[in-house]
Parts: sequence; C-alpha cells; structure tokens
Amino acid sequence: MKDFGLLQEFEKVTHLIPPQGYLDFLQLLNNCELVITDSGGIQKEVATLRKPCLYFHTSTGAWEGLDTFLFLGGYKLDELKKLLTRLLEDPEIRRRIQQ
Repeated sequence: MKDFGLLQEFEKVTHLIPPQGYLDFLQLLNNCELVITDSGGIQKEVATLRKPCLYFHTSTGAWEGLDTFLFLGGYKLDELKKLLTRLLEDPEIRRRIQQ
C-alpha cells in the first residue's frame, strides 16, 4: 500500500498490522469494514464473513465470490484507487454483501 500511494490517500480508514494468528485474524476480519490483500489464502474467509475484499491480483481461483465479496484490483494505481473508493462508498456493494 505504501508503494502504490494508497496508505497516504486512505490513511483515515486504513490500519496496517503485523501477521496474526488464525483465530486473532478471524476476529479482526469479523470486525473490519473492508479487507485489502495480496494473499489468496483468505478468499473463503471474506466470503464466509461477508466482507468486501480488494485483492491485488488480476485473476483468482475463487470465482464464486468474484464481484460479490472479492474484487480484483490488478496492479494499476488509478484502477486500485477507483475500486477502493467504490468499495468504501457504493451502497449497492454493501446491499449485495448483506443479502
């Protein structure tokens, strides 16, 4: 996030944390508004906990959550900013997730 300039732009809503144990991590996921990650290992958890996730990749094997919980951000700064803003502000995304 620092390299892409996203941390400074979204610093009021972003918290970087060190690696966590699995149970602590699940608790953090359960209490967050949005997940931003480059790890493919949490795609099932965000879907189960109904959390939107901005995934820094261009493809995924978790197609069942794509564009419902999991949003591919790619690597282009402008696209990442647009998608992050949309995930934070678009009420339609929140509505779909809560169904």
